[in-house]
Amino acid sequence: MERAFAKKTDIIIVAFILILAFVGWYWIYLRQKEQPKKPEVNATIFIKNNPIIILPLKEGEERDIEIPGKESVLLHLSNDGSIFFKKSNCPDQVCVKQGKLKISGQSAACLPNEVFIKVESAEEDDTEDFAIGGRN
Repeated sequence: MERAFAKKTDIIIVAFILILAFVGWYWIYLRQKEQPKKPEVNATIFIKNNPIIILPLKEGEERDIEIPGKESVLLHLSNDGSIFFKKSNCPDQVCVKQGKLKISGQSAACLPNEVFIKVESAEEDDTEDFAIGGRN
């Protein structure tokens, strides 16, 4: 009596596993296509709570940004769509150490120079919800 290579139940189990794997792969593929686009964000630069520059944070653009009236502060717009304090004349350099900002809701400040960066979604309203600086 010769034994068959695979029984009927073996073939059914293998076919079921292959179908299940294909359905799982296809479901993951469809979910990746449905991912929402990365929201556009802007970096708003403030001096004493007054917005002076609004920059869209887009990948592929790199440049230094000088702040009018605050020549001692230099910001950098990076290729990865982030912005950060590159240099400042403040004594503790906390603003420079804060790192890159690119996600809506992030912020950084150079308090001695009264410069503030706030990253927000391009779709949000422009209501001010913070205050910096001394008396005007």
